Amino acid sequence: MKKYEFNHSKNNTIHHQEDTNLNFEKHLHTNLEFIHVYDGELVVDCEDRIYTLRSGDSSLILPNELHSYTTTKFSKSYLCVFSQDFVNSFNGIFINSNHSIQFSNPVFSNLKVSDIYEFKQTDCFYLKKSFLYKVCSFAISAGYNRVNKKNDRLSSIILDYIHLNYSKKINILDLSKKFNYNHKYLSSCFSCNLGINIVDYLTLVRLYNAQKDLRNSTESITQIALNNGFGSIRNFNRCFKEKCNISPTEYRKNPILGQLDLNY
Repeated sequence: MKKYEFNHSKNNTIHHQEDTNLNFEKHLHTNLEFIHVYDGELVVDCEDRIYTLRSGDSSLILPNELHSYTTTKFSKSYLCVFSQDFVNSFNGIFINSNHSIQFSNPVFSNLKVSDIYEFKQTDCFYLKKSFLYKVCSFAISAGYNRVNKKNDRLSSIILDYIHLNYSKKINILDLSKKFNYNHKYLSSCFSCNLGINIVDYLTLVRLYNAQKDLRNSTESITQIALNNGFGSIRNFNRCFKEKCNISPTEYRKNPILGQLDLNY
């Protein structure tokens, strides 16, 4: 099962995470993701390229790259997910292009643990930017290649549009008119890059937000369904039961049972 991490249009966001024996299934997002191994070994699968990070090694995952982490025996690691606006100049390498870049060597060993610790502790915006640009420079120092990934920029635009408009009526024909692409090509790009079709992805986004409303509001289930883009309570109940293996009413009583395994 892949994970689709939602809502990555917020600026100046940084997520820090330290793990022992990290295992995280395939997922993607529109942020950049930096991983450093303190100790042990961590296997990274990024766009079907598999490599092993050992003590002192780091790697940088680019936006819209499908990736996973696996610990076979033992690992201690630090992970940082950060928004693209921290490194706008670096973004110029790969945005506004119908091609993706792929690092020639995705593993680098230039960073010091003391630099990571200082980065985690500082409140200074410019020190944060300085560190993240350093990460990017190390990652790209081995060179990169242009790869023919099918218009991932278009997929990213569709992702952002869905996250902002999931409560409205959306269909593939409307999307094709809005972005001036043939609907078959648009569907093919999205499915190729994300491994899920647009309709199923949109449904997941709507259900995920509906679950948040069921947990955090006292609105009726019918109103929650309508607020999140479902045309009818019948369709909402059907989709909810199909994806969550529980009804909305049952979920509201015990949300642990049917929680969608998605990150927002």
